[in-house]
Amino acid sequence: MFDIDGILAAKTEDGSTKLSVAEIHKALTDLYCGHVAFEFEHIPDMAEKRWFADHIESTSADYKLDAAKKRRFYELLARSEAFDNFMQKKFGQVKRYGLEGAESAIVALDELFSLCNHSGIAEAVVGMPHRGRLNILVDLLKYSPRALFHKLHGNAEFPSDLPASGDVISHIASSPMLNYGCSSDLHVTMLHNPSHLEAVNPVVAGYGRAKQMYLYDKNTDPGCALGDRLIGIQIHGDAAFTGQGVIMETLGLSNLPHFSLGGTVHIIINNQIGYTTPATNARSTLYTSDIAKLVNAPVIHVNGDYPEEVARAMRVAFEYRKMFRKDIIIDLITFRRWGHNELDEPSFTQPHMYKIIRARESVPKQYERRMQEEGIVTKDDANETRSAFAKYLDDELVASKGYVPQ
Repeated sequence: MFDIDGILAAKTEDGSTKLSVAEIHKALTDLYCGHVAFEFEHIPDMAEKRWFADHIESTSADYKLDAAKKRRFYELLARSEAFDNFMQKKFGQVKRYGLEGAESAIVALDELFSLCNHSGIAEAVVGMPHRGRLNILVDLLKYSPRALFHKLHGNAEFPSDLPASGDVISHIASSPMLNYGCSSDLHVTMLHNPSHLEAVNPVVAGYGRAKQMYLYDKNTDPGCALGDRLIGIQIHGDAAFTGQGVIMETLGLSNLPHFSLGGTVHIIINNQIGYTTPATNARSTLYTSDIAKLVNAPVIHVNGDYPEEVARAMRVAFEYRKMFRKDIIIDLITFRRWGHNELDEPSFTQPHMYKIIRARESVPKQYERRMQEEGIVTKDDANETRSAFAKYLDDELVASKGYVPQ
């Protein structure tokens, strides 16, 4: 607790409220200078700033993941890496724009979907570019691997008698029902993405607003508010977030009464490079997320090497959106294992960066090692998880030869 005179009371593990200046300094350093950093002092609304400080300082110590949740995160990460390895082996000449280096994005989305499902949200509308799209579609959004492989073999995703030409694999979509142990399902709509990287964002806003108003009008609960039944989720690339005007235009509509979704969660998959251009040559701002200060949106920066911290950051973002019905940004700081696509050689233009990247252990392997140290998974468990998923993909590849789109 604090007011204009300073700290009035501080919660400690033993229940006392007396702390030395050194203890307070250490506690605040641990909270604000670790793997997660929070930007909210630019927000003009004092209530929002006070909420952030109180929420972070009063709940972070209580954030603990049980073994089942950690196992869930591990399996998502391991399957994502196994999927990318499989695709590289079977479709090595395909531009798949894999998630390697940014696998924790799949943990961020899984945690967000779980929070939505448990809070009673019925619809999630997602727009995202190409990076990691196939990993998320196959592993989280129930897109059929055999349908994907059928398309990768040069076939259309539509029935042969339908007069349609289809689209490239990095634009395909899915609309499954997900359930995280709740009485009702969460319907997730991943929108088709046009070639222009961020053009899908106003589509998320318009599609989501229309569906939200329909759900809002249908709801008989007088306490139902805008944002209770639907959430907008926009996933961005770091270079595109600062480089494309449609970002600023869409953000500019976010708080207007006839356009608002009741808060959108933005996830920037920040691999610190745009095609071949480093941030120092691509933007004039310190952070890629600084553009969001246009609408005073808070920003949570999080190190993607630490999936559990990514999940914690997402929980804070979700609670802020639920409380204030405004947009919030997750700046997920990651790296890109390969070039802009898997056929590029990135060391031609970024030799120093890629010398460092190629010496790095992958995010799934790092987390696997930590889980083994904690006794959550064994070495045999890890091998089984990866080999079972690889076999599943192999079986789907065989089945894709007889696949007929419906």
